[in-house]
Amino acid sequence: MIVIDCFEDIYNILYKCKFIQNNNRKSLAYNKGGFSNPVGLKYDYIKKDYAIPRFDEVNGEEVFIEISKFIDRWLKEKKIDFRFNTLTINKNFACNYHIDQNNMGESLLFTVGDFVGGRLMMQTSYDGEDFVEFIDIHNKPFIFKGNQIKHKTEDFNGLRFCIVAYWI
Repeated sequence: MIVIDCFEDIYNILYKCKFIQNNNRKSLAYNKGGFSNPVGLKYDYIKKDYAIPRFDEVNGEEVFIEISKFIDRWLKEKKIDFRFNTLTINKNFACNYHIDQNNMGESLLFTVGDFVGGRLMMQTSYDGEDFVEFIDIHNKPFIFKGNQIKHKTEDFNGLRFCIVAYWI
């Protein structure tokens, strides 16, 4: 049985999970053994209809369920109205600048692990000039419009897991 009470618990659980390479998305962190599990690992959090995650056949489904419950509790504690039905868990995965394609509404993301760097980089424009805003999401959930704002992963060193909750 998996119990998650804090962000460190998430790290300790994901550290033990077996991640399988997903070639549908290319990581900028090639030398870090980047893994991403966004395809086929979705479940409907509202209907409680879970698909068996392929990233860890032993306890993958329970990991997704318990992380979702943790996020739900965190949102309620902070009195934040945010709904999601999908989770993506990335291990040492660095995205290049992109705008999320299928997400409806905002995304919530945070990272856990033992790493340096790896902040969320958001590209914004003001008076015709482009700026980059760095957001520290290490054990700090952040909600933003990933389907409207260009964003990427800052380079990092160490073991980094990124959890993204969103609605599709």
